[in-house]
Amino acid sequence: MGNKWFIRPGEKGRLWNEFLNNKCIGIGWDGDESYSGYESLDDVKQSHGTNDANSIWYFYNDMSEGDVVIAVNGQNTVLGIGKITSNYLEPQHPENPGIEYLHTRLVHWLINEQITLSYNLANKTITPVNEEWKWEEIKNGYIQMNNKYKDIFAQLENGDKMDISQLVKYFISQLDSDELKNHRKEHIKSSEMVREKLTNQYSEALTEEEMLEILNDTDAAYGARYNIESIFANNGGFDNFKVDLITSLESTKPNENDINQALKSFNNMGIGFLSELLCLKEPNNFWIKNSVVDDFFSRMNIDIKGTLPYGSKGDQGEYYIAMKPHMSNILQNLKINGLKDATYMDVDLFLWWLKDIDVPNITTQNKSLLHNTLVHTKNVILYGPPGTGKTYAIQQFTKSFLKDQLSKPKSFEEMKIELLQDLKWYQVVALSIYLNGKNETVKVPDLKNHDIIKFYFEKIRGRERNFSQTLWGQLQSHSNPNSETVKTENKSSPTLFDKASSSEWYLLPEGIEYVENNLSEAIDLFTGNKQIYEEKDFGHYCTFITFHQSYGYEDFIEGLKPIVYEGDVSYKVGSGVFKDICERAKNDPENNYVLVIDEINRGNIAKIFGELITLIEDDKRSGKSNEISIKLPYSKTDFSVPSNLYIVGTMNTADRSIALLDIALRRRFTFLEMMPDYSIIDVEIDGVNIGSLLKELNGMLSALIDRDHQIGHSYFCEVVELEEEQAKNKLYFVWYNRVIPLLQEYFYNDWEQLKMVLGDFVVEKDNNSILEDRLVSKNYEIKNFENDWSGFSTALNKVYLGGELTGDIDTDY
Repeated sequence: MGNKWFIRPGEKGRLWNEFLNNKCIGIGWDGDESYSGYESLDDVKQSHGTNDANSIWYFYNDMSEGDVVIAVNGQNTVLGIGKITSNYLEPQHPENPGIEYLHTRLVHWLINEQITLSYNLANKTITPVNEEWKWEEIKNGYIQMNNKYKDIFAQLENGDKMDISQLVKYFISQLDSDELKNHRKEHIKSSEMVREKLTNQYSEALTEEEMLEILNDTDAAYGARYNIESIFANNGGFDNFKVDLITSLESTKPNENDINQALKSFNNMGIGFLSELLCLKEPNNFWIKNSVVDDFFSRMNIDIKGTLPYGSKGDQGEYYIAMKPHMSNILQNLKINGLKDATYMDVDLFLWWLKDIDVPNITTQNKSLLHNTLVHTKNVILYGPPGTGKTYAIQQFTKSFLKDQLSKPKSFEEMKIELLQDLKWYQVVALSIYLNGKNETVKVPDLKNHDIIKFYFEKIRGRERNFSQTLWGQLQSHSNPNSETVKTENKSSPTLFDKASSSEWYLLPEGIEYVENNLSEAIDLFTGNKQIYEEKDFGHYCTFITFHQSYGYEDFIEGLKPIVYEGDVSYKVGSGVFKDICERAKNDPENNYVLVIDEINRGNIAKIFGELITLIEDDKRSGKSNEISIKLPYSKTDFSVPSNLYIVGTMNTADRSIALLDIALRRRFTFLEMMPDYSIIDVEIDGVNIGSLLKELNGMLSALIDRDHQIGHSYFCEVVELEEEQAKNKLYFVWYNRVIPLLQEYFYNDWEQLKMVLGDFVVEKDNNSILEDRLVSKNYEIKNFENDWSGFSTALNKVYLGGELTGDIDTDY
């Protein structure tokens, strides 16, 4: 969702009906004079008082398509809520609805009922809604009035596609990537060079080589079809060009006349070159106009020419100035969302980044919400009815979230950690002895100082001292059973070591063989025989698990696990999936790790998390202000949750409502709702509109049960991707094998309600029984339209177009 605005429809709300009927909002200052003449808020203040000037500037410059407007009246009355659907329409614009207030924006009004607020509203025409609690009270007030507004607010807050603010948030979350970081540094460097050398003070000293370096370093140069030196020849030679360019950059202001004049001053130097140099010179006042910007406007359905005054010439300068509201909107969004020092150079960087992004893909509400939410918290649960794409959304999110770190080659340090963290202590001891001379002997004090031993105990096991006893124990327990020098009785397999009479340890022949057969990858890495620039494994950074009723602490954290060897059973402490990924994240603080818990509500949270539920809180993690570490009950080791681990869960609300969730879990996770997206399946198959069918079906389910028991769009995604004949067969399969069984579960043994939903698909059963006359209730069955597309499609159409039994269902939800 974009920004939110309070607006007053005239004195005492007298123009509210005019706003509502004409699907717009408007203000009246300045009569029929366009606001496009204002270049800044200060310009407006020269003609109006502060409050009026702010309202004009908000309306002309700061409001954007996708923003939410809340019509208000008096001290605390909300009249209605809508979403802005157009740019600023000046009085002469052909789409202007021509209401009493001549300056307008079009609005899709979604709510036109009144509620009363507990707080007083500012007595100004337009006010931004900066406090989230004010919006929450409005939302809760309408939902309490009528539950149907819950879906409307979900539409307002999420939408089918991201608006600019959501795209910007996602862009900012990617700014740590090497590509964007380097591109931004290049912009800053180019700007510093232009501001230093393209000045009157430096003009005489400026050389042709320096000018060529500046011009060749622009993005515009990459698209040029001619040699840059030709610009000099076409503009009176280098010396004349230098003086004219510097004069133009020093004197040009961001208005139509100055831009046109600057363009006329040069040959073979279009708006792309000039606007980029102006932006590099004054990045807070000028923006860049190039093919990337044009592509952005096209993709976002922004018609710049359509915003020009009626009858205008539409020259380059006029077009450039008409871009300002959109470019300024992006700039303000960059600043609001965390890039406080943003300039129009960052707007250009954002648009260059966006050109390679699949906008329909990244602009789905769920992926953007995840990215945005995980900036603020480490624990998120996606919840909603079955089939709304929760798991798919997380899969797409994790690929994007981990993309940068996966694209980098593994470092030696990372590969060393990956190899060693999966090894047992005795394996690391054997490997260390082997690498320091497989036929050599070593004393324990020397072995203790081997690099691999120290790294393993300190980095992997988190023990910085007092591990001599562990070394002795491992050497003794895996020593030769017939050793004359090692008298320990409890010896384990495999047999690897023995001790000489001089108290020096060595690898047995079978120990050498064991290392070479089982630890060859480690040998290659540490001896330099292995190429270390291999691709990173997605599964190393992301673990996917599913909770179920029998899932427990031992599976998740740690527990005693049986080991069978030669018929004997012994037990040892084994790590669970959560402890494993925590260890990996702790040992690799430079990278992010994700634990995905599917069906998180199916598990017994208290049983699975145990005492660790507190440790996952953001401020309780390692390195945070309130860090907590506990001693695990089985291994007796200290444990904390690293800050670079993200926990993302899914929850099916048809199984259990959020209200019934363990309160400890609810308090520690942020919940994001995912509802059916009908636009994805808005396809007609031989007379059956799949999106409309599902929407109507869900309307009835919401009315008869609740909104948590709707059916998600993913049930039909395969159907809409096929050619018509295949799609018809697939629709039949999905309807009879997935949808109807789910509905039968929802309406278990309640055939009357099931018939209200499915209409002609539920028919009365012919009993043919001697008890027929004694039966009180009717018997029903599912009618099979196999090989009867006409009957099947007719029955489906009755579900969403209305029929004898379905026409009176209230689907206003």
